[in-house]
Amino acid sequence: MSEQTYELEVKPDFIARQSKSSIETGLAELIWNALDADAQSVSVKIDWGGLGIPDRIRIIDDGTGIAHSEAPTLFRSLGGSWKGVKKLTSKRRRELHGKEGRGRFRALSLGTQIQWDTVYEDNGKRYKFNIWLDEQAPNIVAISEPVETDRATGTVVHVRNPKKNVEKIRSVEAIEYFSQVFAVYLMSYRDASIEIDGSDLDPLIAISDQTNHELPHIVDDGESFPCSLTIIEWNTKTRRLLFLANEKGFPVLQLDGKVHAENGDFSAYIQSDYFPKVVDAADVVSVGDRPEVRKAVSDARQAIKSHFRAKGKEAGKSLVETWKAEKVYPYEGEPKDSIDRAERQMFETVAVAVSTSVPEFEETPVQAKALHLQLLKHAIERSPDDLQRILSEVLKLPKKKQAELANLLNHSELSDIISAAAVVGERIKFLTALRSILFDQELKKLVKERSQLHKILEANTWVFGERYNLWASDKELTNVLKACLSLLGDNCVVDDRVKILDKNRGIVDLVLGRTNKVGAADEYDNLVVEIKAPKVKLNSDHVVQIEKYADAVAHDERFHRVPGIRWHFWLIADEYDRYVEGRISGGPNQRSRLIRNDDRVRIGIKTWGEVLDDNFARLSFVQERLKYDATEQEALSELKDRYEDVFADLEVPDGWNDEEEDEGQGRT
Repeated sequence: MSEQTYELEVKPDFIARQSKSSIETGLAELIWNALDADAQSVSVKIDWGGLGIPDRIRIIDDGTGIAHSEAPTLFRSLGGSWKGVKKLTSKRRRELHGKEGRGRFRALSLGTQIQWDTVYEDNGKRYKFNIWLDEQAPNIVAISEPVETDRATGTVVHVRNPKKNVEKIRSVEAIEYFSQVFAVYLMSYRDASIEIDGSDLDPLIAISDQTNHELPHIVDDGESFPCSLTIIEWNTKTRRLLFLANEKGFPVLQLDGKVHAENGDFSAYIQSDYFPKVVDAADVVSVGDRPEVRKAVSDARQAIKSHFRAKGKEAGKSLVETWKAEKVYPYEGEPKDSIDRAERQMFETVAVAVSTSVPEFEETPVQAKALHLQLLKHAIERSPDDLQRILSEVLKLPKKKQAELANLLNHSELSDIISAAAVVGERIKFLTALRSILFDQELKKLVKERSQLHKILEANTWVFGERYNLWASDKELTNVLKACLSLLGDNCVVDDRVKILDKNRGIVDLVLGRTNKVGAADEYDNLVVEIKAPKVKLNSDHVVQIEKYADAVAHDERFHRVPGIRWHFWLIADEYDRYVEGRISGGPNQRSRLIRNDDRVRIGIKTWGEVLDDNFARLSFVQERLKYDATEQEALSELKDRYEDVFADLEVPDGWNDEEEDEGQGRT
């Protein structure tokens, strides 16, 4: 067949981004293209080479094919798709998934050479032709001339030179992903079928429940778009995925980040005709790109949590009512006071968790069930150790669930748990954002030490230890001395400057005071922190500077009027040179990273990585049990909103580093 080549009007960097999509996303887009071409059957097959290595992937459909007259426009420019002027397929009148046709370029995420072998019908005759894309020349598309054929209409996409790990599309996790992506479509159009390397996708088999919730309308530029949420619950273990979808519920973008809820395996679809509009126009590739999308996602996450919280409460109430009817519930009458009410809440939380986690529990005889519930009640009221033994040895509760329930018993009121969750959540988001601005290669060049990094740490001194409170910020040492007057005593008079070697005055970044005594009854410790921007590499000048500050404090008796006061000086940066490394390794305590350690002052050097690791380690225990996670985009967006005046002159877009995300496929 003769062929003609066309130069693409699409930018090369756009094609490069599409080719870096995940393998699952790239394959899903090719399947959507087949369904939008009215295919009843779509089959994905992996052809294996002689060495057991994937040789080729074929996506086979029985749709209407691609008309030759439309092919150049389809492949030359984004936005040239015939779908842009239609809402339904021409033959079976199905809802169209896409409009811009970007999916064909995502085929390059699967392999380096793509061939479309397509058959279409025109005036009662059928014609076949081929289309080629090559990663080596991504700005060129080759299209052969059509020739008449007696083959049935449809398209076979040949993906040659498959990329690494392409065989994972046949894994259990990938099949679960495709089931969630196409669940709403396959339930809406039962005449369509999809097969992935021998596995048929049939969501109806695995769906246990489906619910819909109305969300606030999305308002953009004066136009209002209805918005809703569909939650599909599965009776098999699956990843919890969240999608932006069109009004019918067909996904247009998978969102990154975990979806948190109390129980259940589910997929959630935020539905609005607003989403295809902004996703197809490339205005949105992640949540942080538009405030309208951020708000819709936030509303959906709250609705998901409320849905499963209400569902769990309803199931728990029903179970408790059953126990009362069976006369095995270990409490009598109404709660006497708030403490009694809190105890019952805690008991019911633990008992319902036991019942749902141990299937045999409800099948035990009534007398045995009554005894077990009485034991739980007694252990909750009296002894956490007894409860742990009952959960483990008597009721055989899984270790993970035991740890979760044991954590609950550290609080007498359930409201305490909610408050703790809020604090931990806020701190995890702050640390996640701080990690990004410290280590992201682009952001670290932009962030300023004194006007930005210093300001946000000044409001979050817990980063350096829970035991400290801020006494002074960006102050001369003489003013630091004044800030300490309440500790040093009324007889301390500050009428002379604190003298510093070779300097007229010394300004320190943060001075943190410990308000309670530590160790012996007469010991206090205070912390002076010198912070450096992430782009600064520590050298001898920085070390000498903090040594001069420490020396001034050590030799000024006014800082030591109260016995037992000890001053800690920490120099914190991202990197250091060989001189600094030598000072650390030659210091009095290399493991503690100290370069001076005597009765009055300590001087140490830390990296930002160590500071963050210490904080994440402190929070990890609670974080795991709260099942809380924060994405970089959410954390950075909240940090920028919270400290709007601090980051007002930082010339970066909303979401900051979102462009590094794969198109349409978020990190999980």
